[in-house]
This record gives sequence, C-alpha cells and structure tokens, in this order.
Amino acid sequence: MSEKYAAWQDYCQVPDGTGIYQEVCQQQQAVRMTQGELESHPAKQGCGQAGGKHRPMGGWLAVPLKARDGSNLGLIQLSDKYEGEFAEDDETILMQLAQAVSGAIDNARLYEESQQANRMKDEFLATLSHELRSPLNAILGWAQVLRHRSLSPAATERALSTIERNAKLQTQLIDDLLDISRIIRGKLTLNPCAVNIISLVEAAVNTVRLAADAKSIDLRFAIIDLGWETAELNESGEVSGNPEYQLNPRFWVSGDPGRLQQVIWNLLTNAIKFTPRGGRVEIRLSRVDSEVELAVTDTGIGVAANFLPYVFESFRQADATITRNYSGLGLGLAIVRQLVELHGGTVWAQSPGLDMGSTFSFRLPSMQVNSIAGEEAQVLAAAGNLLGV
Repeated sequence: MSEKYAAWQDYCQVPDGTGIYQEVCQQQQAVRMTQGELESHPAKQGCGQAGGKHRPMGGWLAVPLKARDGSNLGLIQLSDKYEGEFAEDDETILMQLAQAVSGAIDNARLYEESQQANRMKDEFLATLSHELRSPLNAILGWAQVLRHRSLSPAATERALSTIERNAKLQTQLIDDLLDISRIIRGKLTLNPCAVNIISLVEAAVNTVRLAADAKSIDLRFAIIDLGWETAELNESGEVSGNPEYQLNPRFWVSGDPGRLQQVIWNLLTNAIKFTPRGGRVEIRLSRVDSEVELAVTDTGIGVAANFLPYVFESFRQADATITRNYSGLGLGLAIVRQLVELHGGTVWAQSPGLDMGSTFSFRLPSMQVNSIAGEEAQVLAAAGNLLGV
C-alpha cells in the first residue's frame, strides 16, 4: 500500500450492508462515483461498525453479488484507481468478475446442500432399517416361542399382546412412508366435509390417554373462547362445562376428518413420547379471529434453537444422541405440516431450548355452520389405522 494508506494497513472491518453499501446490496445495482460524488454522498460515513474507522476512498466502484434466486450475497468494491476515475469499462469488467464469484459461491452452497442431503438420506435409511427390524424381531421371536413351547395362559396373552403391539407399530411406520410418498408425488387426496375440531381432539385424547397414564403424565384439554366458559375434559373423556360446546359453530372447519385426526394424534403422540414420566401435556383449543387454533404444550425434552427451523422437514431428526432412545422415522411432523397446509392452515413450533419443553400449534380457517344438527362428521371410520402402539 502507498504511504497514503499506511495508517490503514491493518484495516479489516467487514461491510455490514449499511450506509453507502446499501446502495449496492439492497438495490442490487452497480454504483460508480467520482471522488467528488463520493465525498458529497450523505451515506458515505454511515457504514455501520466500520463508519468511524473507514479508510479514505478516492472514487468508488461497487457491484452486487447475486445468487441464482436473486438474493444478495454481498458486493465487490474498488476505490482509488491509479489514474483518473472509474469508467464504464471498469464497471463491465467488475460485473463479469462478480458473476463468476457469485456462481462460485452458489456452487459451493449447492454442493454443501447435496452433501447434507446425502447424509440425511444415509441417516434416514439407517433409522428405517432399525425401526422396521425391531418390531419384526419381536414378532418373529414370540411367534417361534408360541410354535415350539406350551406357555401358560398369562404368557400366551403377553406374547399375543407383544405381537399385536409391534405389528401396529410397523403398520404405522409403513403408513407414514406411504403418506410422505403420496405427498411428494402430489397424490394425497382429501375428502372434506364439516368437521367439529372438539370431537377430533376428544377422540385423539382418549386414544393416547393410556400411554399418558402409563408414564403418569398429566394430560389436559381446555377450550378457550371469548363469551363461553372454559371447558375441559372430564374423567370420561368428554367436554365438561357448557354442553353446547359440541354445537358451537366457532370450532367447526372444512376438512378431511381422518387426516385432521391424524394431525392431532401425531402431535399428541409426539408430546407424550418426548415427555418424561410425571410430566404434563396441555392441549388448548381457541379462536383467533377467523381461525381455529390448537396448541399442544409439553414439559418434554424441548427443541434446540438451531434445529427449530427444520423440525417440520421430512427425514430430519434432532441430534441422534438425544432422539435415539425414542422410536420413529422423523416423518410425523413433516406429515403434520403438509396436511395442515393442504387444509389451508399454518403450523409452527416453539421451544425455549433443550429440556425446557415445547409447543406445537396449528391454525385452520373456521367455517360457519348454519344448521349444526346432523352435521357433525363421524371421526375416523377406520380408526384402527390411527390407534397407537
């Protein structure tokens, strides 16, 4: 560097996209200024953290780095041309260089994404083989015992229960795989009708209650609605409080009852699975403007902040050292998101962090039902496909 810049030999401030750099990064356009134009520019000194330490520039030429999707990756800038001011030819050359650099950055990102996809595929296949083999081993093992030994009635009942439980587990795994396959290929169809969300939640809660009781988990369901008293499930699994809740049109939506039941069941099953013994799972149903919102909150293992953005992606699971103790393929939440979005709704997750619990919520557009009598959809004609393990 010349003597003019001796004091800035150690300068290494990284532009943060503020001040004069906004001209390039936000507008995605090249900027070329003479020394006079640069000195009089109002944003020259507003360069964020670099503002008070910025080295002097004699003239300026900067072009944006653009990703393939049009987003900004940064910029390349030049200053202090050896002779004269920057010209159109200089700008053309720098733009060509910027295109090459942008392509290189994009290619590096695509390569990393492909490597990540391969790692995810390998991890998923390893998990799939384990999850399919485990129930098969139990089924085959007990089948051989039943074939070659005379067991007591109690032992026989235990063997049959184990076989049935593991067969249901394998059926659920296969159903999840088929659902993801249909979703990816756009072959999943819905059969919408008027659906009472309260009835779906009641059915799902009663389905998972045994699993919750086995872990001494406090399972609660509350309906919160302005103008109506709060209702909860009684010991019989029915909504207590105002009996007209079942006929309240504010909790009716248009949807496929079987698929919506699957969404709710998946969320409750996950909450109970990842909540330790003696924990708590709360289901809250409420109205938010013109939508029905269901939130499932647990006191379980929670979700790490760096994984939270990916929790609804297919074939993604959190750190295997944490989740390996729990069965599953990591498809349930991906299916939940796809089904909710197919119904015109939204789904999201919140968690303060690991070991601090989590909340999974979704909203669906509500519908107004003029005549409720006889309209309530039958929940899960084929309920056996959804009954838990």
